[in-house]
Amino acid sequence: MNTRNLTTALAALLIAFSVRGQDCSGNTVTDIDGNVYPVVTIGTQCWMAENLRTSRYRDGSNIPNVTSNMGWTDGMFGVGAWCNYDNDPNNDAVYGKLYNWLAAGNDNLCPLGWHVPTDEEWMTLESSLGMPANELEVFDPNRGVAQNVGGKLKAITLWESPNTGATNTSGFTALPTGYRDYFMGTYLLLDTYSYLWTASLNDNGYPWSRSLGNTSPGVGRDYQNRLVGACVRCLRDGNVGVIEAQPVRFTIAPNPTRGTIVIDHAANTLPQTVTLMDATGRTLWVQNIAVTNRMTIDLSSYENGLYLLQLDFADGTKALERVVKE
Repeated sequence: MNTRNLTTALAALLIAFSVRGQDCSGNTVTDIDGNVYPVVTIGTQCWMAENLRTSRYRDGSNIPNVTSNMGWTDGMFGVGAWCNYDNDPNNDAVYGKLYNWLAAGNDNLCPLGWHVPTDEEWMTLESSLGMPANELEVFDPNRGVAQNVGGKLKAITLWESPNTGATNTSGFTALPTGYRDYFMGTYLLLDTYSYLWTASLNDNGYPWSRSLGNTSPGVGRDYQNRLVGACVRCLRDGNVGVIEAQPVRFTIAPNPTRGTIVIDHAANTLPQTVTLMDATGRTLWVQNIAVTNRMTIDLSSYENGLYLLQLDFADGTKALERVVKE
């Protein structure tokens, strides 16, 4: 990785932690492939304003690109997969990738500090745009019609007419991505429908999704087969516009280091795990932490360069620091 890409990746990682509790609009986030996404604040949430395009999980492992219909409907023996609509790479930059839920349900799909939103987090978005509480949990293709919730999410371009209600006042900029069928592996409804995954399963084990259409101002709440190809919008961990506990800081010494480092943190806030990552956010190892406020780590076997250390606490708080091996 060259210096420019390294700096971009590191900046994206640090944004995920440094802007918690702040309006995120105007910022960007970068995935492990180097794709840069604008982000937008909607209510108390920070969303990507474009569909995900990564071909790798954030730990660096590849997500298979499955182009054949048979390979897609077979589920590639139960692994996550992606494709471009009509297998046309030109659709990638515009609409993003289509993922089966075996990929969308993987905790490592989104960049560090981001995740695939749950069904409940989608409801939070919909509620912030005016959807009545009695419609949030309904299994229906036309929720929030009177409040134009779908119209507030849809882009005003690329959709086939009439694109009912489209204003994009939320800044979410939902596009008519279509989807890939799980039964035949065919591509359907480009320009007229958008399908987006959640990370949640219903009581029968089917993943929840959201849909938007060119003839409706509402938002559909549907469940799908796990082999359907749909798009993903990542949601940043934590809320915005809310005062949150500051991440617990810790110190690393010596830093830079030629080998062994000592991590010190507050004794009254013991972390549960420590994670070592490379500068792209790829996890190198995770260790449980003994009940102590100091631990020693040996980096002598690692190549020279920039690394990230993350401490995870029982209350969900995370703290991130850089360490340089030289």
